[in-house]
Amino acid sequence: MKKVLFSLALLFVAGVCLAQNTATFKLTTFGSFASEEGKDYVVIPFEGKNAHQIFQLLCANVNKLYKNPQKVMSVVDDASVSIRAYDSKITYIKDLIQSFNVGGYYNLNFEIKDGRVKVSAPIIDEDLTRTANGAREKDFSRMVKSWAKDGVFKDKFAKQVDYTETNINSIINAILGAGKANEEEEW
Repeated sequence: MKKVLFSLALLFVAGVCLAQNTATFKLTTFGSFASEEGKDYVVIPFEGKNAHQIFQLLCANVNKLYKNPQKVMSVVDDASVSIRAYDSKITYIKDLIQSFNVGGYYNLNFEIKDGRVKVSAPIIDEDLTRTANGAREKDFSRMVKSWAKDGVFKDKFAKQVDYTETNINSIINAILGAGKANEEEEW
């Protein structure tokens, strides 16, 4: 799992450097995600690609990303791809002595049209568990709200917010192809 997350982080960084076909969602103090413009979606252009080509690309990327893609993916041919999967390191929490990875289910939705994909803001289920011992944690939104004061994240939680955003954006951008949508893979 660490290798997968590391690979996803590299894909995300590469995608950001190329600055094309990438989605960026920010965590809000309410425990939801929003685009940088405050919308609950972003539209990613795929110049020169029709809906079928984009659909095939997204499905191929999902197949590379997940061990059992048929268990996490539901599709409407050439129209949408939806993902519901579990991540054991969706975020982490810290106590006085150590950090604990926290896992949970997330939902992603990609709507496809000729030349573009509408990526809905990710949704993380409320039920979270500690990865190490399976103990139930706070609800996701309640935990994120505890990281904020007066609608702004506290400085001491900045790393946790960044980790959560990077993790979910890495997954989204890996599915989108992280800037590789216009390149053909040679093998």
